[in-house]
Amino acid sequence: ALSSISNGFVFPQTATARSKLPLSNGLEQASGNDQESETINIAIFPKNDDDAFQIALINVLRDHPFCKMTGASLSIEWIPTTTDETSWTKSELEIVTRADIACFSTVSSVKSYLSKLDNHLNVDPKLPQEERRKLPNKPDMIADIMGGKGSAEVMAACPLSETARECLNSGRWTAHNIYYPKDGQS
Repeated sequence: ALSSISNGFVFPQTATARSKLPLSNGLEQASGNDQESETINIAIFPKNDDDAFQIALINVLRDHPFCKMTGASLSIEWIPTTTDETSWTKSELEIVTRADIACFSTVSSVKSYLSKLDNHLNVDPKLPQEERRKLPNKPDMIADIMGGKGSAEVMAACPLSETARECLNSGRWTAHNIYYPKDGQS
Protein backbone atom coordinates (compact mmCIF):
# COMPACT_ATOMS: atom_id res chain seq x y z
CA ALA A 1 0.00 0.00 0.00
CA LEU A 2 1.08 3.58 -0.53
CA SER A 3 0.55 6.53 1.74
CA SER A 4 1.05 10.09 0.58
CA ILE A 5 1.75 13.14 2.66
CA SER A 6 0.70 16.71 2.02
CA ASN A 7 3.88 17.89 0.30
CA GLY A 8 3.61 15.32 -2.46
CA PHE A 9 6.09 12.63 -1.39
CA VAL A 10 4.87 9.04 -1.40
CA PHE A 11 6.24 6.32 0.85
CA PRO A 12 5.40 2.61 1.09
CA GLN A 13 3.72 1.54 4.30
CA THR A 14 2.46 -1.69 5.76
CA ALA A 15 -1.14 -2.03 6.82
CA THR A 16 0.06 -2.58 10.40
CA ALA A 17 1.94 0.71 10.56
CA ARG A 18 -0.86 2.66 8.88
CA SER A 19 -3.53 1.35 11.24
CA LYS A 20 -1.33 1.69 14.33
CA LEU A 21 -0.64 5.41 13.95
CA PRO A 22 -2.54 7.28 11.24
CA LEU A 23 -1.05 10.71 10.58
CA SER A 24 -2.77 13.59 8.88
CA ASN A 25 0.21 15.88 8.32
CA GLY A 26 3.20 13.71 9.13
CA LEU A 27 5.24 10.97 7.63
CA GLU A 28 5.33 7.40 8.77
CA GLN A 29 7.74 4.92 7.31
CA ALA A 30 7.74 1.30 8.36
CA SER A 31 9.53 -1.90 7.58
CA GLY A 32 8.21 -4.22 4.94
CA ASN A 33 6.96 -6.88 7.36
CA ASP A 34 3.65 -7.02 9.16
CA GLN A 35 5.15 -7.77 12.57
CA GLU A 36 4.38 -5.35 15.36
CA SER A 37 7.16 -2.77 15.43
CA GLU A 38 8.23 0.02 17.72
CA THR A 39 7.38 3.55 16.65
CA ILE A 40 9.96 6.27 17.14
CA ASN A 41 8.22 9.64 17.40
CA ILE A 42 10.18 12.53 15.95
CA ALA A 43 9.17 16.17 16.34
CA ILE A 44 10.95 18.52 13.96
CA PHE A 45 11.27 22.21 14.73
CA PRO A 46 12.33 23.79 11.42
CA LYS A 47 12.68 27.41 10.48
CA ASN A 48 9.32 28.82 9.42
CA ASP A 49 8.27 27.24 6.12
CA ASP A 50 11.69 25.70 5.56
CA ASP A 51 10.69 23.49 2.65
CA ALA A 52 14.30 22.74 1.71
CA PHE A 53 14.93 21.27 5.18
CA GLN A 54 11.78 19.13 4.97
CA ILE A 55 12.64 17.88 1.48
CA ALA A 56 16.23 17.06 2.46
CA LEU A 57 15.07 15.15 5.54
CA ILE A 58 12.46 13.21 3.60
CA ASN A 59 15.04 12.28 0.96
CA VAL A 60 17.42 10.99 3.63
CA LEU A 61 14.74 8.96 5.41
CA ARG A 62 13.10 7.61 2.27
CA ASP A 63 15.99 5.28 1.48
CA HIS A 64 17.55 4.89 4.90
CA PRO A 65 17.99 1.24 5.94
CA PHE A 66 17.29 1.94 9.66
CA CYS A 67 13.62 0.93 9.57
CA LYS A 68 14.27 -2.23 7.61
CA MET A 69 17.17 -3.28 9.85
CA THR A 70 15.39 -2.61 13.15
CA GLY A 71 11.75 -3.17 12.32
CA ALA A 72 10.99 0.25 13.80
CA SER A 73 8.67 2.74 12.20
CA LEU A 74 9.20 6.49 12.20
CA SER A 75 6.44 8.93 12.97
CA ILE A 76 7.49 12.45 11.97
CA GLU A 77 5.65 15.68 12.71
CA TRP A 78 6.72 19.23 11.86
CA ILE A 79 6.09 22.02 14.36
CA PRO A 80 7.03 25.39 12.86
CA THR A 81 9.27 27.55 15.03
CA THR A 82 7.48 30.77 15.89
CA THR A 83 8.91 33.41 18.12
CA ASP A 84 5.67 35.35 18.51
CA GLU A 85 3.78 32.47 20.15
CA THR A 86 4.35 31.79 23.85
CA SER A 87 2.78 28.34 24.01
CA TRP A 88 2.07 25.29 21.91
CA THR A 89 -1.36 24.54 20.51
CA LYS A 90 -3.10 21.48 21.94
CA SER A 91 -2.07 19.34 18.95
CA GLU A 92 1.53 20.61 19.11
CA LEU A 93 1.67 19.80 22.83
CA GLU A 94 0.47 16.25 22.11
CA ILE A 95 3.22 15.86 19.50
CA VAL A 96 5.91 17.24 21.82
CA THR A 97 4.74 15.01 24.68
CA ARG A 98 4.91 11.88 22.48
CA ALA A 99 8.28 12.78 20.94
CA ASP A 100 11.28 10.55 21.51
CA ILE A 101 13.53 12.81 19.43
CA ALA A 102 13.33 16.57 18.87
CA CYS A 103 15.13 17.83 15.77
CA PHE A 104 16.09 21.49 16.01
CA SER A 105 17.12 23.23 12.80
CA THR A 106 18.50 26.40 14.41
CA VAL A 107 19.59 27.91 17.72
CA SER A 108 16.42 30.02 17.68
CA SER A 109 14.28 26.86 17.38
CA VAL A 110 15.91 25.51 20.57
CA LYS A 111 15.29 28.81 22.37
CA SER A 112 11.67 28.93 21.18
CA TYR A 113 11.11 25.31 22.28
CA LEU A 114 12.54 25.96 25.76
CA SER A 115 10.56 29.18 26.12
CA LYS A 116 7.31 27.36 25.28
CA LEU A 117 8.27 24.48 27.57
CA ASP A 118 8.94 26.87 30.47
CA ASN A 119 5.60 28.54 29.80
CA HIS A 120 3.88 25.14 29.83
CA LEU A 121 5.61 24.21 33.09
CA ASN A 122 4.67 27.60 34.61
CA VAL A 123 8.31 28.38 35.34
CA ASP A 124 8.89 31.68 37.12
CA PRO A 125 10.66 33.97 34.59
CA LYS A 126 12.94 35.12 37.41
CA LEU A 127 14.11 31.57 38.16
CA PRO A 128 17.93 31.56 38.19
CA GLN A 129 19.62 29.80 35.26
CA GLU A 130 21.20 27.22 37.58
CA GLU A 131 17.73 26.14 38.80
CA ARG A 132 16.28 26.30 35.26
CA ARG A 133 18.97 23.82 34.13
CA LYS A 134 17.43 21.20 36.46
CA LEU A 135 14.03 21.34 34.76
CA PRO A 136 12.90 18.62 32.32
CA ASN A 137 13.44 19.02 28.58
CA LYS A 138 9.99 17.72 27.69
CA PRO A 139 6.43 18.08 29.01
CA ASP A 140 5.15 15.03 30.86
CA MET A 141 1.37 14.87 30.77
CA ILE A 142 1.21 12.24 33.55
CA ALA A 143 3.29 14.42 35.86
CA ASP A 144 1.19 17.44 34.85
CA ILE A 145 -1.99 15.64 35.88
CA MET A 146 -0.48 14.26 39.09
CA GLY A 147 1.12 17.59 39.99
CA GLY A 148 4.61 16.14 40.25
CA LYS A 149 7.88 16.66 38.48
CA GLY A 150 8.20 14.75 35.24
CA SER A 151 10.92 12.36 34.31
CA ALA A 152 10.22 12.32 30.59
CA GLU A 153 13.15 13.16 28.37
CA VAL A 154 13.53 13.79 24.69
CA MET A 155 16.78 13.36 22.76
CA ALA A 156 17.95 16.31 20.65
CA ALA A 157 19.12 15.98 17.05
CA CYS A 158 20.79 19.03 15.54
CA PRO A 159 22.22 19.67 12.06
CA LEU A 160 24.89 22.07 13.37
CA SER A 161 27.25 22.08 16.32
CA GLU A 162 26.01 25.57 17.31
CA THR A 163 22.48 24.23 17.69
CA ALA A 164 23.73 21.25 19.70
CA ARG A 165 25.75 23.61 21.90
CA GLU A 166 22.58 25.60 22.65
CA CYS A 167 20.88 22.40 23.83
CA LEU A 168 23.86 21.50 25.99
CA ASN A 169 24.25 25.00 27.42
CA SER A 170 20.59 25.02 28.44
CA GLY A 171 21.35 22.23 30.90
CA ARG A 172 18.18 20.42 29.86
CA TRP A 173 20.09 17.82 27.86
CA THR A 174 23.19 15.86 28.75
CA ALA A 175 25.90 15.47 26.12
CA HIS A 176 25.02 11.81 25.45
CA ASN A 177 21.43 12.79 24.54
CA ILE A 178 22.41 15.34 21.88
CA TYR A 179 23.22 14.15 18.37
CA TYR A 180 24.87 16.28 15.68
CA PRO A 181 27.28 15.72 12.80
CA LYS A 182 30.97 15.93 13.60
CA ASP A 183 33.09 18.35 11.56
CA GLY A 184 32.96 17.49 7.87
CA GLN A 185 29.89 15.23 8.17
CA SER A 186 26.38 16.06 7.04
